[in-house]
Amino acid sequence: MPTPDKLRAKIWDLCFPDSPLDPQSTLQHLYENAALRHKSALKELLIASLTTDADTLPDWYKTFFAMPWHKIYTLNIDDVELATVRKHSLPRKIVAVSATKPTFDNRESDKNCLRVIHLNGTLDDLVDNVTFSMSQYAERLYRSA
Repeated sequence: MPTPDKLRAKIWDLCFPDSPLDPQSTLQHLYENAALRHKSALKELLIASLTTDADTLPDWYKTFFAMPWHKIYTLNIDDVELATVRKHSLPRKIVAVSATKPTFDNRESDKNCLRVIHLNGTLDDLVDNVTFSMSQYAERLYRSA
């Protein structure tokens, strides 16, 4: 996974390939700029950057996701729980749930599955249906009122 600074640099290069990185530009502002002007390239960049390589995943993730959690909530947009499933056999099925979908349902479902609820959306929600930029945060606050 890239650090926020590395991700900021990658998005900067997408938006302004011939200019040096402006230290005043925030990750949120760059994301918004790229979402408006380079949507498909931004989506490709983020999927490549935030998709977890199961082969490099530490084994402690197996222990973490095998614990008897009721649910797991995360702010991350990555797919670490699905990478864990690709690498390890777990006692319960894992279901990634996006809280940014209009049909988000947080009620109980199958007792034999662990729901990992992505509060800011999942990789499938990129680019418009995640909570990443300032305007997306504002829009999400407005929608929930």
